[in-house]
Amino acid sequence: MDTLPRPDVRVALAEPGDAFAVAALHLQHDVAAGAVPEAGFLDRFADWWLPRREYRPTWLATSAAGDPLGVLAGLVVDDRPAVGRTPRPWLHLTFLYVPPRARGTGVGASLVARAQGWAHARGVERVGVRPSGPDAGADVFVTAGFVPAPDQLVWRPTDD
Repeated sequence: MDTLPRPDVRVALAEPGDAFAVAALHLQHDVAAGAVPEAGFLDRFADWWLPRREYRPTWLATSAAGDPLGVLAGLVVDDRPAVGRTPRPWLHLTFLYVPPRARGTGVGASLVARAQGWAHARGVERVGVRPSGPDAGADVFVTAGFVPAPDQLVWRPTDD
C-alpha cells in the first residue's frame, strides 16, 4: 500500500496477522476511557474479529518499525433489493482510535482516507459515522467531507 501522509506511516486494510495489533489498540482505547484491563482480552478480541473480517473491515496505521499508530473499524451493511433499485452496500464506521502519542500527525485522516478509497472502489453507496465523545475525531471526518445527516432515530433498550 502507498503511505499516507508520511513515508514512515503505513495505512492498510488489516490482515489476519494484524489481529493482536488491532486488539491492542482497542484495549488502549478502553483503558484510556477508564476500563480495567482483563486477562485474555487480546485473544478474546482476535477470536471475535478474525471470522468477521469480511464484513467488518478494519484499517491499521503502523510506523515504519511496525508499531501500531491507529485503527479505524467499520461494518458493511448490505441493503435489500427493492423494485427499480439495485441494492448497494453501505459502510458504517464504528471505531476510530489514535493513541495520544500519534494524534495531530495525520494518522486519523489517513485512516479515514483509506476507508473512503476502499468504499469507493467497492461501489459502496454511502459511508456513515456517529462520532461521540470529546476524543471521537469528529473534525477528522468533517475535514474528509462527511456532512451531518439528521435522518436517524435511535432506540436503546433499558433494563426496566
